[in-house]
Amino acid sequence: MNQFVQNLKGLLNLYPFHSLYSFLRGRNETLHIFLERIGLERLDKDEYQSRFGITGAILDKLKELQSTPQYEINPTARIMRNKKMVTLLKKLYDYHCQICGMDNPLVPRIEKDDGTYYCEVHHVTPLGTAEAASDIETLDHYSNAICLCSFHHSYVHYHKGGAFQISLDGNQIFLLSTLGEKLPIQINKHISFHIKEN
Repeated sequence: MNQFVQNLKGLLNLYPFHSLYSFLRGRNETLHIFLERIGLERLDKDEYQSRFGITGAILDKLKELQSTPQYEINPTARIMRNKKMVTLLKKLYDYHCQICGMDNPLVPRIEKDDGTYYCEVHHVTPLGTAEAASDIETLDHYSNAICLCSFHHSYVHYHKGGAFQISLDGNQIFLLSTLGEKLPIQINKHISFHIKEN
């Protein structure tokens, strides 16, 4: 690298970037010509996005969104869930994930400031599938719910299409994915065995 470029880098480290424009104006040189002279090129927004891929485009969009905050109010009605059932189910499992189990959990339990633990209750058949108010009573029932850590809650919702069915194979209870994969439930204190055997 020639001495001129090294001096310029030193100047830019000491002073704000706009000092480059002042420097070039004093030499009657444009930024474009200067960059070409030192072996660089100036890219416009479209060239930058096509050359550096989606990352640059996403960063640009994020900056754009931050400069003009957008808020949206969701007009759809929210289904009220049975909070007492959720609380009791968590207590039944002492805030353990039914998939992780108690002995060697895949994901350590999250301990809150007050000494209690965090877990989530997952509805095996989603409440959003209810077509009538009477369906909600059936779906928001302890027999359609299991305790999960936040990792497994996301996993059963999204991994390979999600898991929306409880099945029995011998004495082992599973969550069955839409693709037929079985995820064993390690702890069971409330799921009855009237479910069909697969």
